[in-house]
Amino acid sequence: AQAVPAGDVPRFEPAPCPLPAPAEVACGYLVVWEDRADPADGTIRLPIAILPSDDPNPAPDPVVYLTGGPGASGILGVNGWRGHPARAHRDIILFEQRGTRHAEPALACPEVHDVLRENMTLALSGEEEVAREVAAAAACRDRLLAEGVDLSAYNSAASAADVAELRQVLGYEQINLLGVSYGTRLALTILRDQPEGIRSVVLNSAFPVAVDTYIELVPNAQAAFHALFADCETDPACHAAYPDVESTFYRVLDAANRDPISVSIPTPPYHVLLTAKDIVAGVFQSLGTLERNAIIPFLVDQMDRRNEDVLVPMVESGVPGLFGFSRGMMQSVECYEEAPFNPWDDILAAAQVQPVLLDYLPIHFDLAICDVWPSGQAGPIEDEPVHSDVPVLLLAGAYDPYTPPSWSEHAAETLPNGY
Repeated sequence: AQAVPAGDVPRFEPAPCPLPAPAEVACGYLVVWEDRADPADGTIRLPIAILPSDDPNPAPDPVVYLTGGPGASGILGVNGWRGHPARAHRDIILFEQRGTRHAEPALACPEVHDVLRENMTLALSGEEEVAREVAAAAACRDRLLAEGVDLSAYNSAASAADVAELRQVLGYEQINLLGVSYGTRLALTILRDQPEGIRSVVLNSAFPVAVDTYIELVPNAQAAFHALFADCETDPACHAAYPDVESTFYRVLDAANRDPISVSIPTPPYHVLLTAKDIVAGVFQSLGTLERNAIIPFLVDQMDRRNEDVLVPMVESGVPGLFGFSRGMMQSVECYEEAPFNPWDDILAAAQVQPVLLDYLPIHFDLAICDVWPSGQAGPIEDEPVHSDVPVLLLAGAYDPYTPPSWSEHAAETLPNGY
């Protein structure tokens, strides 16, 4: 955090956009306290990008976009919003959550990303991988603390207060929230903690506050994989080309764990050894888009045949997605409001639906990092349903392994005007 500058807090400071943006976009910084309970910590600066409506007389309530992660950049895709239909009648505000890429400070952890890249080139045991990654997270922690960052000040409740202050300093009576993935959890937190001025909410891939991420991770992954493979079984063409694709998939994972699939790509880390963990991570990414989930049965078949060449474009395009977010911010959020409510015995019991996935998902890694990350621990409210009468539209993807349709149904149970 910065030393307290002159001027009111919170405030909005107009400024050039921190990345290339269309000429009509107005940018600036929301200046807020890092820790509202202790102003001595100083202020932080959160970039804001405002895309004006195409309507010369727009509706007075803009759409505020809350991106996912946690840890993704909210303003990174500003050019992709130019033609968004919401601009027909409303301004769109892109909000860089505290700790993310263009915020000041940004809680990036290149130490962890470097080790993750290196681990992809090595044949290590799960224990060795986790030990290296935790050591890298501790190095990131030490650097951020030395820079004066309070790692306990980066969580959903703090970001919810940021959005409330954004509405106030920009002078809006009401706003509409559009959240995606983790951004839906932030939107629900706003409904709980800062409901004043919220006109409506869209939750795209809902992440309810009350769910327990790590307990549900294996069951959710198994359900998403099974849904896709079951659809292949009932599709005549898919079944004919890839019979019994679900059994083949788990056979591929077992084989890759014993003998990793070697893939050479033209970008760092150049030579990747795909273990079961890497394959599961890649399938998780692919399940989120129609273009990619349609070819998963084909890719499973090619991995079963150990056809390395066909995997090159998938690996090359997938690797950057593993590193395109602020890992320190993600760790502060997850360790504060998720880890305390996910006891290992419950994780182990839930994983019995498909036990092999327990070692192929980042559960051990995430929880081990929380042991060295000083995020603090949330109280019971961060594991309880959010009740609100605000109109809410919930959207879900059938193959989503992160935020499955059941989570949208769960969130809707306490949103009487939810649909």
